[in-house]
Amino acid sequence: MEEKQRDLLISVIIPVFNGERYIQECLDSVVCQTYKNIEVLVVDDGSNDHTMELVHAYSERDTRIQLFGQENQGPAIARNTGMLHASGDYIAFLDADDFWADERCLETICSTLAEIPCDVLGTFFLLAHEGKRERTDLHVEYFTEKCERGGKWLSFSEEQKIFNFTSYLYKRDFLESHKIQFPALCYFEDPPFLFSALTAAEKYYIIPLEWYCYRREHKENYRIGKRQQADYIEGMLQIARKAVAFSYDKVIEFQKDLLKGYAFDLTEQLLDGNLEVLFSMVDLLKLLGKNPEENQDVQFVKEAVAEYAGVYMASVKQMQKEIQSRMEKADRIVIYGAGKYGKSVWNNISAGSARKTDIYFGTTKEPDQEAFCGRPVWKIDELLKEESKNILVIVAIREVPPEMTAVLKKFHVENYIVIDARNLKMFEQSFSLGKW
Repeated sequence: MEEKQRDLLISVIIPVFNGERYIQECLDSVVCQTYKNIEVLVVDDGSNDHTMELVHAYSERDTRIQLFGQENQGPAIARNTGMLHASGDYIAFLDADDFWADERCLETICSTLAEIPCDVLGTFFLLAHEGKRERTDLHVEYFTEKCERGGKWLSFSEEQKIFNFTSYLYKRDFLESHKIQFPALCYFEDPPFLFSALTAAEKYYIIPLEWYCYRREHKENYRIGKRQQADYIEGMLQIARKAVAFSYDKVIEFQKDLLKGYAFDLTEQLLDGNLEVLFSMVDLLKLLGKNPEENQDVQFVKEAVAEYAGVYMASVKQMQKEIQSRMEKADRIVIYGAGKYGKSVWNNISAGSARKTDIYFGTTKEPDQEAFCGRPVWKIDELLKEESKNILVIVAIREVPPEMTAVLKKFHVENYIVIDARNLKMFEQSFSLGKW
């Protein structure tokens, strides 16, 4: 190993939040490297499990490990915190639930850097699942199985890949001089970072090394919520602005594919009233096509969203039809829940139905009011114990508690419909429940 290579200090930044399940395997894959000149910066993002204790025990055995703590702000801010404290020549990023492929990875990387200094060095990217590893297609087109020795210079304008940032090593001075950090997003924060780094570098060196192992088994069914969806579109916006300005056509096409792939989740957020997603989507479509109303390049995105919206519409119309049919056959209608959801159901029923005299509100406990929305309020037991063959119960509450389910079972109520928060928003915001 050349002396020049030995002198390179590698900063390994590991953000972690409640990572007690995998953090030890992650750290083991780093500290066991045959290349020893490293510093490991673990940034705890407000964990409330045993992560801190485990890392602290490692740091007592290995002085190369440093532990930093912060309030929960997401992995982007945690990585930025690590970069702020890093003193290495190069920076590597490793997530706490992932690991490095073998103990000689850094030695191979640093041997390359000793001969070919570069601002960014890239490697292959592996998926780890149930003990097996699978190489993705990142960079593989530039290497053949028969000849995978040596590396290649690539220009970003040629490859235009903006994912798998952890499979790259970054020169710290380069990141600092270009003021490259992770955007303050809690989701989709890494593609804008990698996009900024690779476009600033213009060219980067790739070696055929299997280094980073991305553990996917516990991430496959991960669903992102309202905040994450807004950040997802914001991250895409940050990339799209530069991609359009510099005519990175492959990136633009990839953005469109991402939009299509996330059409279902985005539609859910739009139907749930996520205005951040709505406004960002408008801006994004404007960037990806100058006239999104006419430009065929982005038309499929709108069609994909419309397709999933159509599924919702069909579902809502079916529920509307079912409720209307049951209301017409019922002798008595009980809205179970005298709160804001019950009020919303009542407003929509009263707007579209002439039958108001046989509609009651029911509560699990003794009601603290005789009337609600101008209708009588009774304890649900009293309403259900009276003999009636045709009682329709409309359960109107954010989430159905066990005691409510118990009451329905106690009185053998089978003719009931649950309108929870999600269904009510679908009605009110998207399809006008008031037109029942």
